[in-house]
Amino acid sequence: MGGRVATMMAEEGYPADGLILFAYPLHPSGQPDKLRDAHLPSITCPVLCMNGTKDDLCNQELMESVVSRLPETFTMHWLEGADHSFHVLKRSGKTEEDVYREIAKTSSAWCDRIRA
Repeated sequence: MGGRVATMMAEEGYPADGLILFAYPLHPSGQPDKLRDAHLPSITCPVLCMNGTKDDLCNQELMESVVSRLPETFTMHWLEGADHSFHVLKRSGKTEEDVYREIAKTSSAWCDRIRA
């Protein structure tokens, strides 16, 4: 619940220069009708959210719909083939190390952008 708690704290006014969310749980598993997004538009600091395209707690289509209603300070990055724990199937042609490298590269570039 780290990312979810961080977003709720930011929405309540706790100071943050930015948030990086790893596998934000948009909804409970198997319950895409119970979205956890109501507080997200109230966050004023920059946010980078990284979820896998196979995340059973964050349906990609639903999240894209949510993101379309959020401020431009919210950046969504999809990790192709990764699940909620950032595991990937061997047949994807990726390794978990590849996913972690992508996370590191994306996070670093985003931090450089918000510091500029």
